[in-house]
Amino acid sequence: MKKGDGLFEVFAAVGLLLFVFVAAVTTCQRLKKPEVVRASAVDEQVQRAEHLRYTVGRIEYIKDARTNVCFAYLWGGGESGGPALATVSCEAIPPEMLTLP
Repeated sequence: MKKGDGLFEVFAAVGLLLFVFVAAVTTCQRLKKPEVVRASAVDEQVQRAEHLRYTVGRIEYIKDARTNVCFAYLWGGGESGGPALATVSCEAIPPEMLTLP
């Protein structure tokens, strides 16, 4: 191809158009990424909130009759971990949620 035969100009123009198209697409994708990241972060927050609600719903409240001390008990099980036990205020537990062994 010689510069003067017209084919060179056609390929140069096509190459330039292709470069402009790729640059425009790349720029648009970069502009959209923060929205995608924000949407992904929101999805993760929603999933975490659902998991926490599920976990809190599985907590059992137990009152030791020997000591009158109340406990919050959760069995994590499997890969979530083992049992968890913490003392809690007996007055803070609604009576219908309290288990007396």
